[in-house]
Amino acid sequence: MLVLNNGILYMQIYEYFKNEIINGTYKANTKLPSKRNLAKEYKISLNTVDNAYSKLLEEGFIYSKERQGFFVSDVGELYVLNNKPIHITKEEENIEYDFSYSGVSDEFPYKVFKKISSNIFDNKDILEKVDYQGYLPLRTQISEYLNKSRGFKAEPSQIVISSGSEYLFQIIFKLISGKFGIEDPGYSMLSNIMDTNDIKYEFISVDENGMDLKN
Repeated sequence: MLVLNNGILYMQIYEYFKNEIINGTYKANTKLPSKRNLAKEYKISLNTVDNAYSKLLEEGFIYSKERQGFFVSDVGELYVLNNKPIHITKEEENIEYDFSYSGVSDEFPYKVFKKISSNIFDNKDILEKVDYQGYLPLRTQISEYLNKSRGFKAEPSQIVISSGSEYLFQIIFKLISGKFGIEDPGYSMLSNIMDTNDIKYEFISVDENGMDLKN
């Protein structure tokens, strides 16, 4: 018997009929109570019952006949998920310094980052189409930074912003031809990208001062 408690009513109705159908209490092609009668019996809104039946219908537990109502589907071949909690033990790696993309320090200012992100998403301009080279105000700021902090003069039009380094490498390969030298050891994916694009390169060993160009 359906018993409604405190909580989300339509989910309780959905769970009840789903379990009764799976357990075989409601046989295939059995007619379910009409939405109006069920709502009247339990003194709940018609929308609540409609939401429950819609979910059962969406997942294949019931089907509808025009002007006749809802009927139980044959669930013999229906795969039913058993939503038992899965406990996964994460393996801990003894890494002193993590330079990977996901290696974010525990001291990262998440609250500040959250506040800045919220301000950005409040700006409707973020949804507008931007220049293919990247957001112009950001490229302008990068240009000014390079000039003031690095003494490197670069116009915003000469700067390209990308969502990832691998895509930027693809752009560099198209802009600059010839043979490349890459650090060894270095970014392992770089040689894979070059091999995929038939780019000529050679490894250059690295010492305490960087690339050893003498060899």
